[in-house]
Amino acid sequence: MKTKIISLTLAAVLTVTTVGAFAGSPEPRIRLAQMGDNVLHLYMDSLDQTAKFTIFDENRFALYEESSEQLLDFKKRFDLSKLPEGSYTFEIEHGNKIRVYSFQVDEHVVKVSDEIKEVFSPTILFKDDLLGISLLNPDAKDVKIELFDYKGNELISDMHQEKQNVAVRYNLTQLPMGTYTLIVKTNNRTYLKDLVL
Repeated sequence: MKTKIISLTLAAVLTVTTVGAFAGSPEPRIRLAQMGDNVLHLYMDSLDQTAKFTIFDENRFALYEESSEQLLDFKKRFDLSKLPEGSYTFEIEHGNKIRVYSFQVDEHVVKVSDEIKEVFSPTILFKDDLLGISLLNPDAKDVKIELFDYKGNELISDMHQEKQNVAVRYNLTQLPMGTYTLIVKTNNRTYLKDLVL
């Protein structure tokens, strides 16, 4: 009987310790909700870094863009009554994850799709002339990686097809000192980063 009580007590302590360890770092909460016919309400809480939100038209022209430095209890209201009829996306970028909400404006009424798409941006690490690029690519879309010098000469052109996880490393020690431009293209998106050797 004494062994059972000690075992139960130890199990309870381990459970409380495990729950307590995760309580200090809550999962970020991001929610976009429709309020009325043409108002969207964005709520973000427990963020560990800045979040950026952008509204795009159907041609991926950015109509509105803002970043939030506020990591706790961020709220913002968007009145979309002046938008012309058409298709739009509301994107929230937090870390390497981009949440994409699609919505339509039809007869001055906003209709948000129930489907939330998640897209990932690449992680680019550059240190001691070594360049590392990793990208979570769940839809296995083509990923093109290019590196150009300051004159526009293409130095690297790699295509990765049908891979759900792209991880590559380049040794740039043979390149002369200067400024280079890295371009990563995937999923109708382009990511740019300047590198200085």
